[in-house]
Amino acid sequence: MRVVAGKAKGRRLKSLKGENTRPTSDKVKESLFSILGGLVMNAKILDLFAGTGSLGIEALSRGAEYAVFIDNDRNSVRVINENLKQCGFFEQALVIKKDVCSALVRLSVEERGFDLVFLDPPYDTDWAEPVLDLVVEHHLLAEEALVIVESGKENEINPETPHLTKRREAVYGNSKLTFFDIKPEGEGD
Repeated sequence: MRVVAGKAKGRRLKSLKGENTRPTSDKVKESLFSILGGLVMNAKILDLFAGTGSLGIEALSRGAEYAVFIDNDRNSVRVINENLKQCGFFEQALVIKKDVCSALVRLSVEERGFDLVFLDPPYDTDWAEPVLDLVVEHHLLAEEALVIVESGKENEINPETPHLTKRREAVYGNSKLTFFDIKPEGEGD
């Protein structure tokens, strides 16, 4: 794994041993950030189920203002911190070791609004929809936020919240990226 573009372009990122973490491939990451384009510049990033932190770090490398990384695994938190230091982004980041649901409650109390949310739960779980619902319920999205869910290519992501609209899907090998934005007031009512 490496940083694809920006200030830290080419820097190798540490990964986690074992099969519990499935890092986003460089090809998927490159495609994702090509789609996002200028939306990353000065954005406030939330990286859920962060693993190694590669998505949030890529965003920081491309000009994001800051990133919050959440993962419940202590080895993941250690690797995220090491990768942030190695790439020079430690001061622009907050790493939270908590389960995602508890961390979202904490962030809602702090009244943070994120421009881009990366949600990359383990493919063999059904965490995507309930976490999307919680992100909306806790008012964690900025006015024109975009939420990107990485899942297995066969997974259909359909949150219960009526406040998100699925805008795009893109399949890369065994991975699928699903893009959601906030439904404008009155749309579909």
